[in-house]
Amino acid sequence: MTAEGDADIFERDLGKGVANYVPLSPVSFLFRSAAVYPEKAAVVHGKTRLSYQECKERCCRFASALVKRVIGKGDSVAIRAANTPSLL
Repeated sequence: MTAEGDADIFERDLGKGVANYVPLSPVSFLFRSAAVYPEKAAVVHGKTRLSYQECKERCCRFASALVKRVIGKGDSVAIRAANTPSLL
C-alpha cells in the first residue's frame, strides 16, 4: 500500500477528535507559538524583531481596541497598508 493510500484510510476511517484533529487558524497558531516558543522570532523586518509573545500581546491589544469600539464577531474591518510589521 502506498503512503497516499494510507492517508486515505485515515481520512476515511478515523473520525476527527481532539486527540487527532485541531483546525489551524492564524489566531490558534499565534497563541500556540507564543506558548511553546515565546522568545523565538515571529517577525523580522529590517531592524524590527518581535518574538511570538510580543506579537501575541500586540494582536491582543489591537483586538481589545476593536472590542472597545463595539466591533465584534461578524463585523468587517479593512486596512490598506504596506506589507510591514505595522500591518501584521
